[in-house]
Amino acid sequence: MAIVQADLITKLRLKTGAGTTPAAGGDAIDDTKMLFLIGEGLVKMSRHLDRQVKEFLTTTAAQQDYVISTASGTSTAVKPVFIRHVFETASEAMTSDDFLFDSGSGSLESNTIFDSPAQYEAYMQQRAHTCRLVIDGFTYSQETWTISLEPTPTTTGAKVYFIAGYNHTLATAPAHYESVLMKYCEAEVLEALAAIRVRTPGITASGFPSYGEPRMLLEMAEKRRKDADTDAVMQSTLEKGRY
Repeated sequence: MAIVQADLITKLRLKTGAGTTPAAGGDAIDDTKMLFLIGEGLVKMSRHLDRQVKEFLTTTAAQQDYVISTASGTSTAVKPVFIRHVFETASEAMTSDDFLFDSGSGSLESNTIFDSPAQYEAYMQQRAHTCRLVIDGFTYSQETWTISLEPTPTTTGAKVYFIAGYNHTLATAPAHYESVLMKYCEAEVLEALAAIRVRTPGITASGFPSYGEPRMLLEMAEKRRKDADTDAVMQSTLEKGRY
């Protein structure tokens, strides 16, 4: 189940005091800007909890570089942020859906192997086997979305599989990520509120502008983000076995 956009915005307003208009109380952050800030939170969350998908490219003899948008088996306008692993092409079995990702959702984060000791043992055995078949020499350029293979392929038409990591959207982020995402988004909203308060400071009891509040908001934002990083790393370790 995906995270519901309207519910997330409502919770963020309640937690941060951000109103929709000045008359509604608090400082005004309309829904359009709130969605932008949520997008920033999703990007930061995805640094630890990205959406992983198995894709492939088809080799051309003597060609080392492959642009994802034209070479991959799943052509998409959204380019991956990371390339986790690149697999040799000896057998498609090494990248079976049962091992790499949940065949129902096409993503690793929904895998439930840790619910069963037998499944976990089978997973670890297959993982150890597959790790021996990973191509060590490859680089990925996020600027050009290009995978460079090493050694350079000597055959044409072979499939090379890779695990691509994408930033989550609200549509792809699992519901159990919401608490982590909330903290990242709260940090973004608090920073936006701090910027508003700098431009329009509050008034102290003595009648002077209060410039300390923006600093407090920024400190709160920093703490929320650090807490979110800690939670995201823990979630990643539990769900994906990254050590």
